[in-house]
Amino acid sequence: CGGAALDGSRRYYFGGSQGGILGASLMALTTDIERGLLAVPGQSYNLLLNRSVNFDPFAAQIYARYNWNALDMQMNLALIQGLWDRAEPTGYSKYIRSNRLPGTPPHEVLIQVSRADHQVTNLGAHIMARTIGGVVNLAPTIRDVWGLEVVAGRHRGSAMLEIDFGNPDPPLTNIPHWGDDMPDPHGRATELRNIGATLGSFYATGVAENPCDGPCDADDLL
Repeated sequence: CGGAALDGSRRYYFGGSQGGILGASLMALTTDIERGLLAVPGQSYNLLLNRSVNFDPFAAQIYARYNWNALDMQMNLALIQGLWDRAEPTGYSKYIRSNRLPGTPPHEVLIQVSRADHQVTNLGAHIMARTIGGVVNLAPTIRDVWGLEVVAGRHRGSAMLEIDFGNPDPPLTNIPHWGDDMPDPHGRATELRNIGATLGSFYATGVAENPCDGPCDADDLL
């Protein structure tokens, strides 16, 4: 056709799982992108690892190699977190919307959370939302999240949307969600058509909206 295949004036970020986690760092640093999706994200890694089914095989090797117990693991993850802060979102997410880094434009993010995620604990996503600051919980909500304002209708700015796939609640303790034999909801939300339409609207206008008539049950979404 002789023209560009992509419109370089419209640049957005879509990151899920590790892309949602480290995408928060990118959204704080980027000078090219102003709106992004952080799907099933979380921070910090010393919180996420113990609760992730993905860390199980690595944890087993660490326990065996160093003869650690669970307390040893927790203490050492806390110590090494100071090194990880230099790259992961714990060191950057607070700069996404406010206290912006020099030369960076205003950024807004849509945080998508799959309730009872097996791989990235929802606790990490909630911490990320509070750390970013100004992130609202889009109503109707599946639950209240401490520190997040609940907003109904269309919202211009950063927001969080939680989706319930019917999985049982994860353990309160810092262990993986071993007891859940239902499919892992981790990557399922971004496959829902209505979620895609909501994301497209956010990219284009900066306005976030809950596509559900009630608390977001995946069975009610296309």
